[in-house]
Amino acid sequence: MRKIGLELRVWCAMYLVYLLAVLHPQSSTFRMLLPLFPLALAAALISVSRAYRWSVLVMFLVLQLVWVVWLWQFAAISTGQAWPP
Repeated sequence: MRKIGLELRVWCAMYLVYLLAVLHPQSSTFRMLLPLFPLALAAALISVSRAYRWSVLVMFLVLQLVWVVWLWQFAAISTGQAWPP
């Protein structure tokens, strides 16, 4: 976390507090969390181990796929269609 700098850590913390205070959970929640990317980057840079970095990369890719499938299913539910087609 020290590699990303004090200002960026404070900004991420305050942005997270702001979101927790005013955000109603909705389909845009994940989009609104994107500015917290430096925290994900810091998580990937915790260790110099290549295995750790590859596992973090794979985890983020799997989470991205889960998110996309969830959004497709959410869109299908809102239009009254079944998923998968």
